Amino acid sequence: MIVDPKELADRLEALDVEAFASLLQLEYTHDDAPGQAKKLIIDALRFAGQHGFKEPRPPLDEAD
Repeated sequence: MIVDPKELADRLEALDVEAFASLLQLEYTHDDAPGQAKKLIIDALRFAGQHGFKEPRPPLDEAD
């Protein structure tokens, strides 16, 4: 299953902060650090989606 950066950002945004911290195996604290980490990752994914950053294609072999 291939997920583009925008779709991944949308899915992460739907998670609450506790679930996000658990997903990344982070210790959940009651300060804003997990929320800030979530926002930074979502912003980075949205930036990548807007600017065309994609996974590189595998190199061609002699048959291609």
